Amino acid sequence: MMNKTQQQFRRGGVSMFLVVVSCIFVSLMVASFMKIMIRDNQNASSQDLSQSAYDSAQAGIEDAKRLLSRYNSLCSSGVVSNECDRMANAINSESCSTLSDSNLVSLTDGEVKVRTNTGGSANNDDRLNQAYTCVKIRRNTADFIGGTGVGESKMIPLNATNSFNRVRISWHSRKNLTNQANTAINLLEIPRVGNNYSLPNASSWNNNTNRPALLKAQFVGASSNDLNQLDTPFFGDANGLNEQLYYPVRNTGRTSTTLPANRRTGDASSTSDFTPVTCLQNLNSGTYACQVTVNIGNIPAGLDKTYLRLTPIYTDTDFRVELLNNNTVVEFNGVQPKVDSTGRANDKFRRVESRLEYEGSNISVPQFALQSEGDSGVCKNFSVSHLNNKGVTTNCQIP
Repeated sequence: MMNKTQQQFRRGGVSMFLVVVSCIFVSLMVASFMKIMIRDNQNASSQDLSQSAYDSAQAGIEDAKRLLSRYNSLCSSGVVSNECDRMANAINSESCSTLSDSNLVSLTDGEVKVRTNTGGSANNDDRLNQAYTCVKIRRNTADFIGGTGVGESKMIPLNATNSFNRVRISWHSRKNLTNQANTAINLLEIPRVGNNYSLPNASSWNNNTNRPALLKAQFVGASSNDLNQLDTPFFGDANGLNEQLYYPVRNTGRTSTTLPANRRTGDASSTSDFTPVTCLQNLNSGTYACQVTVNIGNIPAGLDKTYLRLTPIYTDTDFRVELLNNNTVVEFNGVQPKVDSTGRANDKFRRVESRLEYEGSNISVPQFALQSEGDSGVCKNFSVSHLNNKGVTTNCQIP
């Protein structure tokens, strides 16, 4: 039998063991909690630095906008000056030092510091250690990319570096998928009534997942800068002043088409037949679901004001437009410059690519405020008088 002293010793040992185990358990919990706190703090700091680096890259894009805006306003009309030559050489070099070579900004240790104002003070604050390290500008691009909502048009100047005779239009990207996890494209064949095509109603079209938009493409142009002559034929032997409706189908469509001959001046009739375009049945195999190449005849470089107006019907769409001389891609001439900017915050870097558009200088054609899809025009009554015209009606008539 154990005596009293031995029993007390054993009980003390058990207590010590429980205390040690409890301390270890509490230490593990504290260590785990601290590890989680440190990890979350690191993640938050990394995300904050990443956002700050992105903001720095955006600052580089804004400075690129300033350079291109100044170049377009001072030098686009062929003005020769030392400043224009310097800006043109800087832009054409496509180097990281484009902005500093044009004398728009100054470099500090090979980069442009990004500073902020704090507390309403005019004192610059560079404690965030932000800068953009490289900004490249490519004024001429191989394509024009964009997107527009259903029923909303996008006017694209077909201003090219060389002559072209075809326009390749692609539309419906992954951004337009109803369900991003489902890349299958829902297509159908065009319903035919006799020798004509017909359209389903909007609700029937939009109830089908991932169905591309019906795309209206209108080609307009003038042989001068006079907007009153937009309904004249294109310069040279090109067809123009016409439109086509591209209907996405499964197998029986086309991949190329020819723009019809010029509509006669003042012809307000609507386009009623459709051009079926064969589209991909799954976007895993391509960037855009639908693509068609339109033969519009020869357009000499710089000798015509030529525009493409795209309008999606039924649903929104993203698109890409390319100019071709037969099968060779021709670059757009300053229509949608590309800016590649790299920003930094401490040791975190972000790279951003952006497309810029200057509609004020590139597009002299206003957007259509009102239009009609039928054969008849648009009529509006308007009167201004200080008299009481109650009970007087005016009937608008289209001759």
